[in-house]
Amino acid sequence: MPVTQEIPEWWIDTYEQNVLHGLQQKESRLEGTVGSFVITGERRRFNYIGKRDMKELVGSFEDTEYEDSRYGTRWAFTKPYYDAFKTDATDIEKAFTDPTSDMTVEAVNAARRLKDKVIIKSMTAKVFCGHDADIIEEFPLEDNTIDIQTGSGASPSNQGLNLAKLLEAKYRFDKADIDEQDPRYFIITAKQLQDLLNVTEIKNKDYNTVQALVEGRINEYLGFHFIRTELLPLDTETGIRTCHAYTRNSMKFGMRKGITVKSAEVPTKHFNRVTEIFIDLGAVRLYDEGVLAIPCAE
Repeated sequence: MPVTQEIPEWWIDTYEQNVLHGLQQKESRLEGTVGSFVITGERRRFNYIGKRDMKELVGSFEDTEYEDSRYGTRWAFTKPYYDAFKTDATDIEKAFTDPTSDMTVEAVNAARRLKDKVIIKSMTAKVFCGHDADIIEEFPLEDNTIDIQTGSGASPSNQGLNLAKLLEAKYRFDKADIDEQDPRYFIITAKQLQDLLNVTEIKNKDYNTVQALVEGRINEYLGFHFIRTELLPLDTETGIRTCHAYTRNSMKFGMRKGITVKSAEVPTKHFNRVTEIFIDLGAVRLYDEGVLAIPCAE
């Protein structure tokens, strides 16, 4: 008589805890660089107030002048995502007891990459504004994009990342009078790090600094904290990859539902076990002035 292989519940619990533990410990590279929010419903509203100016008090009995506050409203939405896989009976013991199994590792990596992808996409995505989220605003592409030919000199041509682009990004944040206490970040790929070492305008001191940046001995330059990720999209037709500079308070990221793991035997799959990892998350650009697009030729 054939022996039916049952999966002890503690194996299932152990596996779920392994996945959850891995996802909690191995966070994304960008999640900690943006503001966080918690959302319980379909959407989350953010209100922000514009700058105000003081008036000189001329006389004790002059009429008080009032000025309406300038404010804006932006909405954050989340979307559900999942990753699911089947476990063959012959692999059950390893998959459900080994925290370093390939399936667990891949689930961790997928969730981590997803967080970064969502944050990157939201940097230049449309935003919903207004009291009823019925106003759509585009990313101010013309005002918030650094010319790809910046630093090309007398012969205009598309440039990779260079010192001129870094200085322009710093200048724009400074000119916008962004709070200096608001951390600034610059996300790039390995190619942009390589380009920085090849530009001729970098002086010896700057070259040594950039070389240390490439080698991972430092991660800050010109007030920016540099983060390398290979998830920045590349336009294969033009050979242009768009990097981003931003401040922490200019971006928001949150989850409506944390990471959950469900596992069960499915009769239609010969009673093999199917596991699904679920997460509901989203991001929104809150302040346009604090996000820049820096296209770089590859």
